[in-house]
Amino acid sequence: MSGNPALSRSKIPVLPIRPSNARGTHKVSIKPRKVRTPSVQVTQAPENHGCNLTRTTPQSIRSGTFQDRLLAAQQAQEAWLNSATQEVTTLRLQHEEVRRISRQARQQVEDQQHQERQRLQELQQAAHQAQLVESTERKRLELLREETERVRLAQERQKRRDEADRLRREAYEEERRQLEERIAEVERRRVEAERIRLEAEEAERQRLAAEAAEAERRRLEAAEAERRRLEAEAAEAAEAERLRLEAVEAERIRRERERECAVCMDRYDMGFMIKVPCPHWYCPEDLSGKPTTENPRKPFVLSNGY
Repeated sequence: MSGNPALSRSKIPVLPIRPSNARGTHKVSIKPRKVRTPSVQVTQAPENHGCNLTRTTPQSIRSGTFQDRLLAAQQAQEAWLNSATQEVTTLRLQHEEVRRISRQARQQVEDQQHQERQRLQELQQAAHQAQLVESTERKRLELLREETERVRLAQERQKRRDEADRLRREAYEEERRQLEERIAEVERRRVEAERIRLEAEEAERQRLAAEAAEAERRRLEAAEAERRRLEAEAAEAAEAERLRLEAVEAERIRRERERECAVCMDRYDMGFMIKVPCPHWYCPEDLSGKPTTENPRKPFVLSNGY
């Protein structure tokens, strides 16, 4: 293969290997270069058929007779043909050898390409595995960072909660102390107010007792005055009733003693009226026949002195 210039000029492609700390993932494409296989082309030689054969015109041909020159030319032509045949055979053999070598070189190149593809596949698998490992490690690191951040936030929240609880307890203690002070102050004020209220109630009770005693005295006096008034009114009423009864009795007696004059139709006391033998009563004026200013009319005059 060292004698084959085509194989010496061929280059095996070098694949870029992705570093382990690379961010992205790129697909590696393998495009092996074609290996130019040298080919031997046998062409018809020119005048000398590609061989280093030169026609030498023997001296005999130039100097001999025609027959001798012709024979010499035929011999030279036969020698040239033999030499050309040997050269062509040699070239064929070289061509076969070149083809064999080319086939071997192509097979070797194909083997190398196959090995290179396998190696590239292995590299790709290794890169993919490394990528998976890196992705897993990155996810693990992200999870670890998230867990660490979560723990840190939880600790900060717990710290803030503890601080808030401490401040709340301090505020509660301060508020409780102030509340106890206010309760004590309120209790003191309540005791003072209760004392003042009791004193005021005692004074009010004494005042009310005095007022009640005064009111009771006035009530008794008023009751006594009312009793006296009622007694006086009762006496007055009894006297009025007695007088009314006397007046009624007097009116009854007066009405019982009243008689109606048969002449003037006036009613007078029977002691003033005059009773005649008939059941009639007469006024003295009407019975005497003298007209008076009270009774100017004289309806009739009694005869026989009556």
